[in-house]
Amino acid sequence: MIEFCKNCSCEITDSYCAHCGQTTSTKRIDWSFCTKEFLFHSLTLHKGMLFTVTSLITHPKKMITNYLEGKRICYTGAVQFFLFIVIFYGLLALIRGNAAVVPPSSVMINGVETVLDLQKYMKPILIIYTIISSLGNYLVYRRRKYNLAEHFVINFYIIGMVFLLTALFNLVTFYKVSDYDYIPTMLVGISYYMRIFYDEKIRIVDFFKAIWCITLNLIFALILLIIGGFLYAYHLDLM
Repeated sequence: MIEFCKNCSCEITDSYCAHCGQTTSTKRIDWSFCTKEFLFHSLTLHKGMLFTVTSLITHPKKMITNYLEGKRICYTGAVQFFLFIVIFYGLLALIRGNAAVVPPSSVMINGVETVLDLQKYMKPILIIYTIISSLGNYLVYRRRKYNLAEHFVINFYIIGMVFLLTALFNLVTFYKVSDYDYIPTMLVGISYYMRIFYDEKIRIVDFFKAIWCITLNLIFALILLIIGGFLYAYHLDLM
């Protein structure tokens, strides 16, 4: 049976396309794919980073569809994309003189005021939130026939682009990165990109569906945060 490259449509006879280098193994994305992407490619800057960003701005639905269907050689992987955007966002905060993107918070534990510096845990928090929000997306958009791992990949692109647009907005307008006023901008960005990825036309129901998806994700994140708070307080009691 003759096979054709999903990237350039040339005939392929080996493990890689002789014309463009695209791998012939373009099976559906699963958790094994995500794990390998994180372990082996997360710290490698792909030459298609700029192309990935412009594609997500100009035609995000087409870009995501191409990536999920196996046309991946010209795009930066979702995990790589997300991690480099987070690093860029953090560097921007340092350059602007705002070393703490999230200022330390004071909480009362057993009558003692304890300072929690969330900045130290920002990257794992973002990654965990991305995983949790994938569950929310899967529940809200289950008719789209994407599996949970594919929603995980889509979320990395969505949240990464929201962080990038927020960082660029802060850079252009000289907005303080540490202000919480950027949160509405991020929510609008998330709902906008969700609507682009999942629906062909602009409909009111799509907007409310995106709002419901965001709300559900925040509920999941709040539950996890409460559990984490109890575990942290329990840990302090043992010390």
